[in-house]
Amino acid sequence: MFAQAVAVIESVRETAPDKAGCYRMLDAKGQALYIGKARDLKKRLQAYTRPSRLANRLQRMLASTHSVELLITNTETEALLMEASMIKSLKPRYNILLRDDKSFPSILLRGDHRFPQILKHRGKQVKKGTYFGPFASGVAVNNSVVELQKIFLLRNCSDSIFSHRTRPCLQYHIKRCCAPCVGYVSEQAYGYLVDSAKAFLQGKAEGVREKLVVQMEQASAAHEYERAAALRDRLAALTKIQTRSDVSLPSSTTDGDVLVLCLEDGESCVEMFCFRHSRNCGNRAFFPRHEGAVLPAEIMASFIAQFYATHPPPPVIYASPHPHESAWLASSLSDLYKRRVRILTPRRLALFPLVYANAEASLRRRLVERSRFDESFSALTKLLALPTALERIEVYDNSHISATHPYAVMVTADKRGFVKSGYRKFSIRREASFGDDYAMMNEALTRRFARSEEWQIPSLLILDGGLGQISCAQKALSAYPNLPPLPILAIAKGASRKAGEEKIYLASTRKKNGVLSELVSLSMRDALFYFLLRLRDEAHRFAIGTHRASRARAQKFSQLDSIDNIGGVRKRLLLQHFGSTRAVAAASLKDLRAVHGLGEKAAQSLYRHFHE
Repeated sequence: MFAQAVAVIESVRETAPDKAGCYRMLDAKGQALYIGKARDLKKRLQAYTRPSRLANRLQRMLASTHSVELLITNTETEALLMEASMIKSLKPRYNILLRDDKSFPSILLRGDHRFPQILKHRGKQVKKGTYFGPFASGVAVNNSVVELQKIFLLRNCSDSIFSHRTRPCLQYHIKRCCAPCVGYVSEQAYGYLVDSAKAFLQGKAEGVREKLVVQMEQASAAHEYERAAALRDRLAALTKIQTRSDVSLPSSTTDGDVLVLCLEDGESCVEMFCFRHSRNCGNRAFFPRHEGAVLPAEIMASFIAQFYATHPPPPVIYASPHPHESAWLASSLSDLYKRRVRILTPRRLALFPLVYANAEASLRRRLVERSRFDESFSALTKLLALPTALERIEVYDNSHISATHPYAVMVTADKRGFVKSGYRKFSIRREASFGDDYAMMNEALTRRFARSEEWQIPSLLILDGGLGQISCAQKALSAYPNLPPLPILAIAKGASRKAGEEKIYLASTRKKNGVLSELVSLSMRDALFYFLLRLRDEAHRFAIGTHRASRARAQKFSQLDSIDNIGGVRKRLLLQHFGSTRAVAAASLKDLRAVHGLGEKAAQSLYRHFHE
């Protein structure tokens, strides 16, 4: 069974260099089965010539291997990064895959304004300012920003709102801002508040507390009781945010991550607790995907390699179990980020039992969710009397407002739950489809099944709508005669449009109102009824979110953006001078020429655009 694969690996090993790099095991179709890294490629490949010593998962991989490709790197760090990148893009079946690796949010104190703004930031750190984090969840950041506003009275409004305020906003009246927009505080005094906030976020909370106590006592002694009461409230908010953290790292560590792995029923969960400047920044659960039985140390090593290849690590990572090849991982991360990174597994770390309890609870919730989907898939197969068991469901929905920003979406689910990688957005292109739900659905299905060779064919289609949606779906699918027969469900709101009174139609051989369909009998007490509504609601959520994002992007677009000789700088000058695009459009050529920094050519372009 392994003879062919071993022969292929032996032939590649003979010419393999004694250098660091990555290797790819490929099947007969040239698709990646497994991607690995090695300090010494020749030695690592030798391990695959002894199948009996490999884990069952790797034995199955080896049985399907038809070729091996090598990629030599200059350093071990490059090999680590290359492996993480290729696993993320190729998603080999036998690798451990980290699926949820979105960027962690941070707190940003901007540095490009006289009165810096405090806000949540996610993504690349390209804005000028000081970043604090990362935090393990958006909720942790939002709560921290609110508490920091209560303590330090920093603004969170945008520069545009700030520059046009003529009186204090609600944030001032609920004591979360000191109203620098209307001159209630000087630039110097606001700068002191910003410096205090930075000191607090850097773990120097006691110094900030002492200064607030001194200021409160001075205000009280000077009979400035309102100011003393305001300082008292800020001290109370500071005490609240300090006492909220009931878990901490060893006293010798201020920045660190705690990782604990939990395994059950072939699923794994890595729970991460983040600490920065001795403060608990929240936690998050990750669910690496792997095929068959895998050693816990190998899962932890793969998680660390893939996650920290794109997320800067803290100086210390506490991991349980201890990851495979931890010294190499630590050395590679240290080289990558040009500072020392340690990976430790102390015998006694008070946090390990707490983090494990969280990992266990997260994994159990996931397993329960998976079992519910599995049971619902089986029940739905039986209800619809399908010849084969359901494996994949696709749900479709539309969203638009008065035919503007029209989108159709596809949501995918299998027996394990919703498959986020299978979600798709269809920006409606045909103008004739704008505002016509049937035409929008027809266009989305036509475009989706035009790629049926690239995307997996579903076992069932679910549409948000009624008989008309079934009709347009059947018409769209009829253009692809090579498709297997696909059952189609449509979920229509009842006459009263109240939740729980939906009607479910199944495309069939019986005609009703000219459409091949029949009503599916499901009671409101049936769990399967609510499972179908949940699938519909997820598509509804995704469709509305996609439409809103498109609408928000359009609202940022101005008429000024389409005018020659008007870029970002001149656009800002015009809006600051006139206050709005409408005022710019009504301005005379003389008024446009009076804008400092605009220029004659740009002024004439503007005037011609709006008046000629």
